[in-house]
Amino acid sequence: MEGDYVFSLFGVLPYYILLAYVLMVYIGNLEKISQAKLCFWALFIFAAIRYGVAYDYMAYKSIILGDSREEELIRFEPFSRILAEIANLTHYQVFFVVGSLLTIYPLYKICIKYSLDPALSLIIYFLYPAFYLDGLGIVRNAIAFSIELYALITLMEGKMKKTVLLLICATLFHKSAALGILILPVLYLCKSRKVYFLMYLISFFISVLITTLIGAYADKIILLSNAQHYIDTASDRSGGGLMTFIVNGICILNFVFWNKLKETHAMERVFLCSYTVGACLWNIFLPVDIVLASRFCTFFTLSLILIIPAYMLIFEDKYQGITKRIIFSFFILLFTSHFYINVRSYLEHPDKMSTVPYQTVFWYTDYNNL
Repeated sequence: MEGDYVFSLFGVLPYYILLAYVLMVYIGNLEKISQAKLCFWALFIFAAIRYGVAYDYMAYKSIILGDSREEELIRFEPFSRILAEIANLTHYQVFFVVGSLLTIYPLYKICIKYSLDPALSLIIYFLYPAFYLDGLGIVRNAIAFSIELYALITLMEGKMKKTVLLLICATLFHKSAALGILILPVLYLCKSRKVYFLMYLISFFISVLITTLIGAYADKIILLSNAQHYIDTASDRSGGGLMTFIVNGICILNFVFWNKLKETHAMERVFLCSYTVGACLWNIFLPVDIVLASRFCTFFTLSLILIIPAYMLIFEDKYQGITKRIIFSFFILLFTSHFYINVRSYLEHPDKMSTVPYQTVFWYTDYNNL
């Protein structure tokens, strides 16, 4: 350990250098697939070489090196445990390199095939804090998020065997992915905007019922047991006001333009339905615990990266330029708010920030207070 970390803008600067790079790629003259490929490599390398970034990094490192209690590794799901053991036999950073690849590469492939603007989708993934930035910490969850989005798409394509394999794979990285086994059939069978709007309205009123259900069956169902753990430790966590506004604001906007959006792509209705389910899960679980709400929500709101490019096409040509500027301005502001909230909190109560400072495995300092 080498002293205490004192906040400096240099700890945030690398994120904005990466942002400047992907924006330059996007406004360049390259064709869309090449843009997406360059964005993918930038996001992957930036994540793969990180050191000490996000709350869980040092905990993962400690578990991999055997410095934690043995039951911490045993608590990992099978595929995550295998990845940690491979890292133990090679280098702890292997866990984060492979984890980053398993998170970002599936999204890259999805965007190439299903996004109306693949590079834009990857940039939105980077800018939306609950996706890329949070994924730097919650490695196992982040892998499961990406695989489950892939499972949703294969389900809608009628590839049932592949869907089952993907769901099993996602669950073997993080047990919360079992949520897809419960909800993906709903997305497959129900495609009515009216039904989803009713589900959305009901979601504001059933959090008490969910809390009771979790308490009653936590000792019988593994997924609920995991949820109960978050509830039991929720007393030190609060917030979610900004994200509640963002998640629900986007959901309402999707309902307003639903019919226009679904005409832009054969799968767009699926993405809209998925995002709505995610918003419902946020509203249901936020009163229970913000971490639980964020984890469950993201499995389905991740489809946002495939929805946003469609907004570029639903307005007349003369308004598409302003639409693009509004979208970029909004998401860059949201991205910046993540750092502002973290830095302000740190300056008031010095403690570890989730993604600051950014350091690499090639050059880093182990601070006492991080």
